This record gives sequence, structure tokens and C-alpha cells, in this order.
Amino acid sequence: MPLISIVIPVFNASKNLEKCLNSAVNQTYSRIEILLVNDGSTDGSKELCDKYAQENDNVIAFHTPNRGVSSARNTALKKCSGELVTFLDADDTLNVDAIQSMIDGYQNTLADIVVGSFVKVTSEGKILRTVGGSNEDILHTMKGVVDYTLNYIRNPRKNQLLMSCWAKLFKVSIIKNNGIWFDLNLEQGEDVKFNFDYLKHIERALFLKKVVYNHLKASDYISLSMKFPENPRKLFGMVDTLPSIEGFLLDYDQSMDIKRDLGGYYIYQAVLFLIRLCGQVNCGNLGKIRRCIKNLFNEPQFQDHIVDYVPAEGNYRLIPFLIRYKLILILIVLCRCEAISIYSNTN
Repeated sequence: MPLISIVIPVFNASKNLEKCLNSAVNQTYSRIEILLVNDGSTDGSKELCDKYAQENDNVIAFHTPNRGVSSARNTALKKCSGELVTFLDADDTLNVDAIQSMIDGYQNTLADIVVGSFVKVTSEGKILRTVGGSNEDILHTMKGVVDYTLNYIRNPRKNQLLMSCWAKLFKVSIIKNNGIWFDLNLEQGEDVKFNFDYLKHIERALFLKKVVYNHLKASDYISLSMKFPENPRKLFGMVDTLPSIEGFLLDYDQSMDIKRDLGGYYIYQAVLFLIRLCGQVNCGNLGKIRRCIKNLFNEPQFQDHIVDYVPAEGNYRLIPFLIRYKLILILIVLCRCEAISIYSNTN
């Protein structure tokens, strides 16, 4: 039975942390170590981490100054002893047999990564959406992973299983032998970059039909990736993952023509950025938001991609139209309404 390391970065997560930790310590698979990295919390999370470490021999708590989720995960990766590692966010939970299900898949196939399905849930536990959950387990070769990735960037509302580091089993040897770490310079999408840096070094990936993970969808802008930052452009951080996705695809086939696909992905992320940005508009920051949008419109990369952009089925159509014709005030109003709609639907 291989030892599994469960890495949990913690920052001011006391509201949901106990539920998260209980889901980790109560796994049916017993050979686990749980590494908690308290990233400078000030809300009682530190004390909860210490409590669980004192009560459970397989829980280890580390305390660091606040340096961000990437630093916290990297700290745990350097300290972990497991053959395989999985990540769990402090607001989320694992199903009780999650590790066992992923281990069974790993041992049956010897895949280099096991990718579990997950559900998005409200704070009350209501299931909003299942991501993955196909009719059968699928063992992909590299070509299958590449095809899955291409389908994602062509329509980012689908095939989202590689866009987070949780609900997965990674081989620690591949991570450490290839110097794969979370990028400290990214405030969004750091797990996407990590995944695709890792995927360059695999041969097979197992996608499980079974749901193993419950991801809490915020009902407001409490998520650190959503909050209005000093530099609003940081809300557009997912676009910084493009080089990693492109590098993974071209590493497989350098002749692949994906310029238009990547351009479409860029514009899709721009739309999400605008919704997040305008969802926080008020009288005090309206001018700052307008300037941020104008700066985005003037970026050469944006101008190149918007010309040929055609929304995939089910994706936003009116917002790209307003973007193309730079109708900023109407755009702000529409994006604000869309943000309200998205977050009110989580209640």
C-alpha cells in the first residue's frame, strides 16, 4: 500500500476548515499523511491545524508567514514523504472513499496521473454541477490527453478536469525529478500551470468516472481569486497559463496549428475577467475599472484575438460583441448583471 500525501494549504479558512480536515482524516484508505500549511492565518485556522496535528499521528502542521497558496503547496511538497500526492483546498472536502478510489485506479493501470471527477456545491451542500462523471473510467495515452486539452481550449465550459490540481493523484517522483513547482508569480491559474508542466512528463492518465471531491463555489466574492485587487489586471491571471498549455501541446506535436484555438481561449478568459471585474463596480472604483478595460482593449494580443473570435456553443455572445465595438459603459452594466446572476444562483 503506497503512502499518500494529502496537501492542504490554509489561509483564514476557519469557517470550513474543520469539515475539510474531517474529510481527510476519515478516509477509508489508511496509509496517508496529511500536511497542513498554515499560510499566516489570523482567524483561528492556526489553532485548528495544531489541534488536528495533536490529535492525529498522521497530521503534520506547518506555519509560515503569508506568502500565498503556491508557496504553501511548495512547502508541503518539499516536506512530503508519500509516493503519491493529492491536493485539497481548505474550503473543500473529499468523499470518504476518495483516496481509495484513486489508489485502486492507479494500481490497476499504473497511470502517471489519476484524475477524479468532482462536484461544485454550495455552503449548504447542494450540488450545482458535476464535472467529469462519465459512464466509464478512461485510460488516456498522451494523444488522448492532448485531445482532451484541445477540446477544453476550444470550449472552456467543457472538459474542465485539468484546470485544478485537486481531485488528482500525482507521482511525487515525477514532480521532484523534473523540478515541477507552483509558480509564485501567479495569483490565478497556478494549478493549471502546475498540471501542464507535469503532463509533459507522463505517458498515461486515468480519468475516473467516480466523483471524489466536493468543491465549494463561493456565493459572493469571498474567494481570493475574485477579490478586487490593487491591480485589477490580476483578475485576468488565467491568461498567464496560456504559455504552459501551448507548451504542452507543442511539445507533443510542434506542427500543431493552435493559434486560433488559443486566441479563442484568451477572449473567453477576457470575458470572465470582465464579469469578475464589473461584478465589483461601485461609485468609488468605476473610473479605475473603465481604465483597466481600456488598457485591456489596447493590448496588441487582445486586438489580434478579438478580430477572429467566434464563441463556442453555449458561450457568451453579446459580451464579445460589446468588446469588439468598445462599448464600455454598456459592457460594464451587462457584465455586472451577469456577475449578479452567477453568484445569486449559488444560493
